[in-house]
Amino acid sequence: MIGNKEHTSFDVMSFLQSRVATLSADTAFKYRKALSEFNSFLSCHKLSVNNLSSATIYDWVTEMFRQGLSTATIAQRLNILNSLFKQAADKGFMCQCNAPREIARIIESADFKLPPLLRASIFDKCLSTLREFINDDKEHNNISGDILVFSVLNRALPLKDIINLNKDDLTGFNGYSSHILERNTDPRRKYIFDLRQSYRTQKQIYSSVTDELGRRFSTLLNHGSFSFEDLAGSLWGSIAIRCGATASEALDCISNPAPYTVPKFHKRTGNSSDNRATWSKSVEAMLTYTLPKWYAMRLRRGVSFEEVKKETLKLQPAPELFYPVETIRKHLRGKSTVIERPFITQTVFFKTNPENIRPMFSRIGDKAWCIRTSGNFDAPYAAIPQADMLRFQKAIGVFSADSEIYPLGSLTPKPGESVILIQADYSGREAVIEDVFENNCGTVMFRVKLTTDYGYEWRAKIDARQVELISRAD
Repeated sequence: MIGNKEHTSFDVMSFLQSRVATLSADTAFKYRKALSEFNSFLSCHKLSVNNLSSATIYDWVTEMFRQGLSTATIAQRLNILNSLFKQAADKGFMCQCNAPREIARIIESADFKLPPLLRASIFDKCLSTLREFINDDKEHNNISGDILVFSVLNRALPLKDIINLNKDDLTGFNGYSSHILERNTDPRRKYIFDLRQSYRTQKQIYSSVTDELGRRFSTLLNHGSFSFEDLAGSLWGSIAIRCGATASEALDCISNPAPYTVPKFHKRTGNSSDNRATWSKSVEAMLTYTLPKWYAMRLRRGVSFEEVKKETLKLQPAPELFYPVETIRKHLRGKSTVIERPFITQTVFFKTNPENIRPMFSRIGDKAWCIRTSGNFDAPYAAIPQADMLRFQKAIGVFSADSEIYPLGSLTPKPGESVILIQADYSGREAVIEDVFENNCGTVMFRVKLTTDYGYEWRAKIDARQVELISRAD
């Protein structure tokens, strides 16, 4: 520990600044710049100068490398910091601290190599590659890419754990991780990812996954061969650092090493990070940022949905619109009239990339406005999580085009099995599947039988996406 509790952080920083003031103009400029940037780093991460550890100095060095500073510039700033710390220690403001000088020697040595993911150009290319795996949603034939993204989304989950995931593990994951599992699941297969586990050893599976990923990342990282865990850990760490975590925080959040992101001089602090969930959410947000997301707009007074639809069709790319309505048939004076009533008045849901929202409302702002996370005019647009959107669609029984439709016969429930209904009118009720058939639109429908405690029973036709199978213990 390099601190002294007898002095506050303000006292220590004031002393260091007073020492800078006694120097010549040219020297003072360099000292003031180094001290100012170090103080900014501490403030950004809520650290104080009177309670430092070697890990804090290492984190600052890693951050300077990430910002693109040269080794010579970083070494100069470390030597300046070392000189100031020595003067503070001599006056009793802090304990002796040699960490800046020691790390300066390490980075200036001939055998020091900068981890490639600290370079902005390499990081951007690797992030783009991961996003390519994510954006390839309709043609998701790259299982290795899905596995890597899944691992990164779950704090570098080891490959051996991913290989053995089965259908019982679907409920343990959320967000885009859940989407990856669902799109790789096949009711006829035990394991989620189709890696031919039944007739290949784990060593063969491991080799096939790493070989395929190696063809994408070995050139980017300028590294001939690597382990899956090193790659996943490094990618997670580099994204977390870009999101604002220190290198020590990122390393403490994962069990894997991160050699392509964190320099070798870093050691695990042994602290259990309280911010793991926060950094995991930040990593997922950065990875999936370019994916189209659902948002909600409110129509202005007197504006119809058809007007907005006509205007949005002129946009490139045009957003996917979802305006759920229910059809009501009324008999008035002997005549039958069909009325379409929206489930939520004057509210239209739309799906588009985040960067397309502002240009979109520059065009249709006189007809509608987009809901934000708060009342401030500069607040972020409020994205609707995919899982929440699908739950809403299941409840009302109206689905958008991106809702996955299963082919007839591939769904788990069969006649005679019990299910829980999700449809709003019957939500939470248990029913028995009587028949499975295909409707005129090509989607799957179930005919279910419901009963009451009073001896009544009735039947209803339910969309396949509005039932959940009840697990029965053997």
